Amino acid sequence: MKTFELSLPDELHARIRQIARREAKPAQEIVRTAISAGLAVRERRERTRAIGAYARRMAGSPHDLDRDLESAAVENLRSSVVDQE
Repeated sequence: MKTFELSLPDELHARIRQIARREAKPAQEIVRTAISAGLAVRERRERTRAIGAYARRMAGSPHDLDRDLESAAVENLRSSVVDQE
């Protein structure tokens, strides 16, 4: 495991300490979990963008999906992006 030094605003530090006390967990664990969750959200958004870009490039090509399936997939992606925000 690597060490990463980070300066935090006082308010954020206090919030982390408060959560750590409430959950009876080390503050480092709270921070690690929060960073991991934040990175996962960013990675999902990037994956969604990449899928959308691929779909736009393939639209109308022989690799395109049938219209009903494509519409359902687009609606599913839109709703999942809204849910993540």
